[in-house]
Amino acid sequence: MLYRGYDASIPPASAPDHSQFALGYLGGNTPHVWTLEEWNEASNHGEIPVGGIWTVDFTGNPYEQADAAVKAAMGLGWAYDGHRLIVLDSEVSQNVAFIRTMAKVIKRHRFVPVDYRSYDAIIAAPSGLYEYIARWNETAGPFTSNAIAFQIQADVPWQYTMVDIDVADHVFYNLLGVRERHEIRLF
Repeated sequence: MLYRGYDASIPPASAPDHSQFALGYLGGNTPHVWTLEEWNEASNHGEIPVGGIWTVDFTGNPYEQADAAVKAAMGLGWAYDGHRLIVLDSEVSQNVAFIRTMAKVIKRHRFVPVDYRSYDAIIAAPSGLYEYIARWNETAGPFTSNAIAFQIQADVPWQYTMVDIDVADHVFYNLLGVRERHEIRLF
């Protein structure tokens, strides 16, 4: 079974019609980090599962960024039980060593790293991680043991913002979390 979802830099007040999951920004080199209220609204208050994206800054330290991504996810109360994803948004980079370093740190904290890049970048320099592939205006797929999600449309107008349309398989979908987010204080 395939699942239809969306991601957005600026989240909409509610999920686009027929969305089965939502992806938002935990932090990194992004213009907007989603607030707790935005996570709740984007997931229709816990009706659809959500996952977090960290936009990788290749001029920064991969260890510090991975730790910050994990801290952001834990700060939202997300389970770190080895069954929750953090997407590493690397766009067109072929710096696989940097991506793999971040992935190792994220795995150590019991989250599952997923490599988001363009189709061409992943073909040119595969990371060996689960892959969420930007391949616009194409049919999603082929799905493989690594390729578990595809971004198939970019910048689709919805409410007051733009969303990207995604299609995922059961592996990706099962790495998302369900329930309304609540503020959690760490330490």
